[in-house]
Amino acid sequence: MALDDTRISTLHALLKRIYLQSSMQISQKQFAEDRGAVNPIKGMTRDTNLIAFDHHQSHSFSINKFSQIWSMDIHFMQSSNRTFMTYGFETRHTRDFSIKLWSSWWKILTLDLVGKMKRNILEVPNVGNRNFNILSQVIEPRISFVKRTNLRLQTSFKWDIKENIATENAMIRSFMLDGKYNLVSNTSISSGVTISNVYFNGIVLSSPGHVMLDGLQPGKNFMWTVDLTKRISDFLEMSIQYEGRRSGNSAFVHVGRAQVRAIL
Repeated sequence: MALDDTRISTLHALLKRIYLQSSMQISQKQFAEDRGAVNPIKGMTRDTNLIAFDHHQSHSFSINKFSQIWSMDIHFMQSSNRTFMTYGFETRHTRDFSIKLWSSWWKILTLDLVGKMKRNILEVPNVGNRNFNILSQVIEPRISFVKRTNLRLQTSFKWDIKENIATENAMIRSFMLDGKYNLVSNTSISSGVTISNVYFNGIVLSSPGHVMLDGLQPGKNFMWTVDLTKRISDFLEMSIQYEGRRSGNSAFVHVGRAQVRAIL
């Protein structure tokens, strides 16, 4: 009897560490007919009465999600969209699978390892140069250092390989460093630097090129940001932001922003 109680307690402790969440949304718009209502489980149709179709599902599985020592998260997302345009149907499919391993050491160091696999498909039968079928694979290890509530530093390396079913291939290797420091109770400053080395053998100014490069250019890419936030009073907060970048052989770009927010 004691052995059975031990097994039940062990199983109960294991189940308490598991977290599951799923969601699904389906919507369809079409011209009215004499036929009955739309079956919500049925997939998209090529019926000429179809105006728009959207399907989205998301599933998450976690172990030790709320632990302060370690956790593992597995996430799967799939979406489909079909819209009737002036040039015919435009169909998009996205599948995203990711795994994240997280652990904390000595309460000041956090280690993350993220792996992702994503499929991105666009089908436009009447506009062939816009079609693509891109498989992306990403590995990103991260290390974070936190000292109380005053200082946070994070560095990571991201390796992203993308392949279009046609001929294009891209490889993006990025090094990222960012941090935040609270000067006093009402003032904080944060900054970040990203250095990316991009290889791409396709046409940059094309639909597949835009998706595969994520706004970057072949060659070296540099991006940096600085953000100063100060609480002026109990109801006002001021923020000054600076952003700079240089992509490939293009010129430097500098952007500055300032804003005042009222907190009611």
